[in-house]
Amino acid sequence: MTSDQQSGHRERLKQKFLKSDFAGLHDYEQIELLLTFAIPRQDVKDRAKLLISSFKSIQGIIDAPISELSAIPGISLHTAILIKTVKELCSEYLADKSQNEQFTISSPETVKDFARMKIGGLKQEVFLVI
Repeated sequence: MTSDQQSGHRERLKQKFLKSDFAGLHDYEQIELLLTFAIPRQDVKDRAKLLISSFKSIQGIIDAPISELSAIPGISLHTAILIKTVKELCSEYLADKSQNEQFTISSPETVKDFARMKIGGLKQEVFLVI
């Protein structure tokens, strides 16, 4: 893919996101969009598909250790750190949201989502009190 084609593809991917958020993107396109911010001027579709194939899901990618992410061909330490930063930012967001007076645990789904984001990818066993 030439640089112009890559640039056009990246722009089309961003426009697709703007039109329908993540719901309108395939799982590999969601990862591809993230990779475009870490890997400039290169086609990242195959790397996104390789990540999905290697870790089986977006959750698997986000929960993977940095060492395993950076072992994937074409995924640098810089890119692996960006991927892990996404999870940590989401965890902080949920923690901050839970501190908000308006946040309520109104269903088992809310508990499950919060716990999954906070401790879902940890390798060691932990205990969480809500």
